[in-house]
Amino acid sequence: LDNKFVAQIRINTLLTEYTFLSRSGRNLPFAHHLLDDVIADAKKWDCYSDHVDALHKQKSNYGLMQGEKEYEKFQKETERYERYLAATRRSVDWNNKLTIATKFNANPDRKKILKIVNAGIKEMKCDYKLTGLPVVLYYQKILEIEYYFQHYNYKQAKQVCLSRMNLLKKYPSLCDSQRMGYVHDFMAQCYIILKEFKKAMVHLQLAQKNILKGTVDYLVSKEQDFFLLFYDGQYEKAKQIIETALKNFPADVEPFRKGKLNFFLACVLFKLNNHAATLKILRQKTEVFNDKAGWLFSSKLIEIMILHEMKNPNEMKSALERFRKFVGYNKEAFTKRDHAVVRLLYLLENCNFMLRGKNKREARKIITLLMSNRSAYRWLPYSHEVIRFEYWVQEELMGRRDKS
Repeated sequence: LDNKFVAQIRINTLLTEYTFLSRSGRNLPFAHHLLDDVIADAKKWDCYSDHVDALHKQKSNYGLMQGEKEYEKFQKETERYERYLAATRRSVDWNNKLTIATKFNANPDRKKILKIVNAGIKEMKCDYKLTGLPVVLYYQKILEIEYYFQHYNYKQAKQVCLSRMNLLKKYPSLCDSQRMGYVHDFMAQCYIILKEFKKAMVHLQLAQKNILKGTVDYLVSKEQDFFLLFYDGQYEKAKQIIETALKNFPADVEPFRKGKLNFFLACVLFKLNNHAATLKILRQKTEVFNDKAGWLFSSKLIEIMILHEMKNPNEMKSALERFRKFVGYNKEAFTKRDHAVVRLLYLLENCNFMLRGKNKREARKIITLLMSNRSAYRWLPYSHEVIRFEYWVQEELMGRRDKS
């Protein structure tokens, strides 16, 4: 068990003992000493909620016994740690807002995310200046990492991850195995995006050594394993990772995440040319497909790719008709990149997937746009585009090497 976790158990036990003694009226001097121990431990381990609770109790105890001076001393100390508690809670709130904004949507609102990130960083900088709390700086680093992710500066995001790791190593009260696991997971994510797969694997192994098995955080780390293997072209191993994750799926994790795992399985089965199994998964109704402008959009595209490879013109015609209706109902939610993908698909449909002359030149223009670093059109790692349509078009219809 982590030292901080053991300390938290001790603090809770002491508080329970104090409550029993004070309510029963037994050995009150010893009860007061128990609170002194709680205050000392809570201060050492930055357990601000318990610290404030104990200070309030001790303020009344010593104030009523020793008078105004002692009461005022405890009052000042209580107000100080109430500020620390409030600053910590604000930092946690900003982290939760960011998580919610990025969790359930494959096309998160970038403006909304940056608004949260910028406002959160600004407030936490003020709180850190006033309190000097390492925990505030820790959560500030999380938002800074997201800031650099949103600006596609993954090298700088990696540097902030290292800074966050150093914070954990420097402050024992801040460090626990779960947090260290999260930091290694973020480091792995940066290295995966930068295509430094060996370094990513090292950090993933360290992350999964620290993160508690059977939790959603461990499942997220296994998803990172999948992306590493998938982007590295190790499709059979990627398949095994997802199948194991589905087999051991925790009962208390939201169904949305299970739907994502099934979608990942469909993507890797597609790469392994197991078209029948891929279609079976894509045609299941799972919670992930409630995100119509993200996961469902990519699901329908993959279905069309499969039907083309299977040379099934009748089903493909029906799938294209369904896709057009789908786009008509949901186009307002699409990104500029999504609209460019749709234009490319309609171009292929209009020329019966036979790219020649003017159509081939137009397709190349759209593909170049989709491969560019222009912010509105660039591909985003960890998005619903696990299978990149423009790469498939190059490989399947233009005879070029697969780049995924």
